[in-house]
Amino acid sequence: MTGETRGRAFNITADGSGSVVNLSALTQLRDQNNAAYNFDGFSHLTAQNGGTIQAPALTSVSNTQITLDGTGTLPVSQITDLTGSQLNLSVPRPTRSVR
Repeated sequence: MTGETRGRAFNITADGSGSVVNLSALTQLRDQNNAAYNFDGFSHLTAQNGGTIQAPALTSVSNTQITLDGTGTLPVSQITDLTGSQLNLSVPRPTRSVR
């Protein structure tokens, strides 16, 4: 997948339990740095709130921000080339029970 070169970006999001984005055949995500277009410079790949992105063949990512909130699922161990990108990981806060 190649992003638009004039300041646009791709945003792929699985948000919510049962939300699934199937990118099983995708091997590369390559985008150009769009920071010159008053944009954060990244395309986005996000799995959050229990959402799942299936991308087991994805090995090369450029100029893309990958975000996992601790509840979403996206395989990343197979990614061997992460160029000009960001990997944002967070852990959900534990809930406290009141007695």
